[in-house]
Amino acid sequence: MAGSRGRSRDDDAKPAKLTKAALGKFFRVFRYMREQRGIFALGMLCLLVTSLLSVAFPWLLGRLIDARTPTTFWAAPLDDFSNVHSILKLLVLVFAAQAFFGFWRIWFFGSVTENALTRLRKDTYSHLLKLPMAFFAQRRVGELNSRISADVALLQEAFTTVLAEFLRQFVVIGSSIAVLTYLNTDLMLTMLATLPVVMLIAVFFGRYIQKLSKEVQDKIAESNVIVDETLQGVQNVKAFSNERFETQRYGMSVMSARQLALRSLRWRGGFVSFIIFCMFGVVVFVVYRAAVMKEAGLMSVGDITAFVAFSIMIGASIAGIPEQITSLLKAVGATERLMDLQDETAEALDVVEAKQRLELQGRIEFRNVSFHYASRADVPVLRDVSFIAEPGQRIALVGPSGAGKSTVASLVLRFYDPVSGSMLVDGKEARDYPLTALRDRMAIVPQEVLLFGGTIRENIAYGKPGANDAEIGPLHGKPMRTTSSPVSPTVTGRWWVNGACN
Repeated sequence: MAGSRGRSRDDDAKPAKLTKAALGKFFRVFRYMREQRGIFALGMLCLLVTSLLSVAFPWLLGRLIDARTPTTFWAAPLDDFSNVHSILKLLVLVFAAQAFFGFWRIWFFGSVTENALTRLRKDTYSHLLKLPMAFFAQRRVGELNSRISADVALLQEAFTTVLAEFLRQFVVIGSSIAVLTYLNTDLMLTMLATLPVVMLIAVFFGRYIQKLSKEVQDKIAESNVIVDETLQGVQNVKAFSNERFETQRYGMSVMSARQLALRSLRWRGGFVSFIIFCMFGVVVFVVYRAAVMKEAGLMSVGDITAFVAFSIMIGASIAGIPEQITSLLKAVGATERLMDLQDETAEALDVVEAKQRLELQGRIEFRNVSFHYASRADVPVLRDVSFIAEPGQRIALVGPSGAGKSTVASLVLRFYDPVSGSMLVDGKEARDYPLTALRDRMAIVPQEVLLFGGTIRENIAYGKPGANDAEIGPLHGKPMRTTSSPVSPTVTGRWWVNGACN
C-alpha cells in the first residue's frame, strides 16, 4: 500500500510480454489511423528526411575543418567541399531543411495520433457504459478510469514521440556506419567493438540504479504511512500507551530505508566511476587510433572530427534503444488492456434516440424469482420471491440490511436477470422488451444522492436532458429542504412473498 503511494501510474505500467496475441491487439489500434494513413505516410517521409539530414551534419563539419577559403562567400559554389563558404551554405540549408521537415514530422504524427486516440477514447468510453452491472461489480472505478486516462496517455507518447525516435535510431545507426566505413573501415570496426558495448552496459547499469531509487522511495513512503496513521490515530496510541511501540516501528522503517539508500549510493558511485574510466577511456582510445592513422597519412583532422561525431551519434542511438523498446512494450500492454475492455460483452443497448417511446401501463410482477450475485454464487439473495405492483401503487420493501431490497430494484431495472423465475412488465417477460426502451420508462431515486458535474438545473434535467424551462421551472429555483428525519414511504397495494428474502 505504501509503495503504491510513492509511485506514479506511468512508473507502475509494466511492459507487456511480446506474444502473438499482444501484438495482434496492438495492431488493432492502427484501424483508428486508417482514414489518415496518407498523413501518417507523409510523417514517415519527413522522419526519414530529418534522420538523413542529421547524419549530414557531422560529415559537413569534418569537411569544414579541412576546407579553405579560395573564394568569397557569395561566389562560392554549393558543390565545392573544399571551400569553407560552400560548406557553410550547405550547413545553413541542412539546418533550414531539418527545421522545416522536423516541424511537419511532429505535426503529421501528432495530428494522426490525436485524431486516432480521440476516436479510441470515445469508443472505449461508449463501450464501457454499455457493459453490464456484473462487470462493474468486479472492477474498481480507479482501474477503469486508468484505462481511459493513463493507458491512452501511454499510447499518445508512443505514437507521437517514441515510435518516431525508435525508427530514427536505426536510420541514424545504419547511415553513420556506412559513412564510417567509407572514412576508415579498420577504425570503424574498433569503434563498434568498444563504444556500443560500453554504452549498453551503462544503460543497464543505470536502469538498476533507477530500480534501487524506486525501492528507496517505497521505503520512505512506508515510513510516511506510519507517521500518517500514528498522528491520525494519536488518541488510540496514547490510550494504549503504545508510544514506545510506534517509535520502534517507525525507527525500523527508517533504518531499512537508510540501508537501501546507502546501497543505492554505492552503486551510484560505481556508475560514475564506470562512466569516467570506461566510456571516456573508449573515446580516447578511438581518438588515439585516429591520431596514429593521421600521422600515417590515412586520415585528416576533419576526418577524425567527423569520425568522433559519428561515433558519439551511434553510441547515443544504441543507448537509447532499450528505453524506447521498454516504452513501446508499455504501449503494447496499454493497448492490450484497452482492447480487452472493448472485447467485454456489452448489454443489448440502443444508443440511438428512439423516435417513439415504449408504451407501458407499469404493472410489475415477480414470479418465484431467485437470485444470487455471480461473485458470490453460494450466497442466495432472493429465493422464490413473488409479488405484484399494480400501476399507481406504492410498494415498500421492508427488511434488515442485506435482505435484498436494493437487489429487487436492480432486477426491475434489469441491471441483473433472475437466476430462476420470471419478472414481468405488463404481463410480458421483461427480457422480451428492448433494454434501452424499458429503462427509459423507469426512474430511480438512489439512497445516496450523487450530483454530476455542472449546474443544479442540469442535474434536475438528467432524467430528461431535452427538458425545457417550463418543465424544469417548478423544481428549479425552489430551496432545497434538509432534514435529519427519515422519510417513510406509504405502504399501499398488495404484495406477497412465497418464500424468504435473505
